[in-house]
Amino acid sequence: MNQDPVSSLDAPAHIRKHSGCLTAFLALAVVGNALLALITWGEASAVPSSYQPLVVFAGLLNLAGVGFAIAIYKWKKWGVYGYVACIGITMLLSLVLGDLLSAARSLIPIGLLAYLIRPSWSQME
Repeated sequence: MNQDPVSSLDAPAHIRKHSGCLTAFLALAVVGNALLALITWGEASAVPSSYQPLVVFAGLLNLAGVGFAIAIYKWKKWGVYGYVACIGITMLLSLVLGDLLSAARSLIPIGLLAYLIRPSWSQME
């Protein structure tokens, strides 16, 4: 009667786990994008009326970034594509408005995400 108590508690053979750095990046993305949306909308009244639709759109892009970061955390590849697309659109808006520094800074989160997601990419759905 050799009953191994550990064998009855065996974990699934393949458990997916994000790296700590990716988890921290996604947590910052969720909090940061949510705050940026609120700040953007809060300062909308200081922007000329002709640019206010762009301000509203930028806030919506930030909220979409929150959703895409959550999707990445839930192992969805479309979350990565959506997050990169949101940043790309934000970069294009910065270029149209003539803010080259802001457009260039947009490459930082794309590069970080690409680097951090690489080890987990094959496990994503």
